This record gives sequence, C-alpha cells and structure tokens, in this order.
Amino acid sequence: MGKYLSREFLIALALMVIATVALFTMPKVGFTEWTIAV
Repeated sequence: MGKYLSREFLIALALMVIATVALFTMPKVGFTEWTIAV
C-alpha cells in the first residue's frame, strides 16, 4: 500500500512538472496540441 501511494504521488508530481515545463517552454504551440503529442 505504501509503495502504491508513493508511486501515485511520484507520477502526479512528474505530470505536474512536465505540464509546467511545457507551458513555460512551448507557450506558443498550444497546450492542447502538446497534450495530443503526448
């Protein structure tokens, strides 16, 4: 259970970091287009 929770936390944290980086590095590409690429 502990490993599962920490794993979910790491996944959520990684997604937040990726989304933040994408918004700062590719603001003119469009977030929807970036989401489709992923």
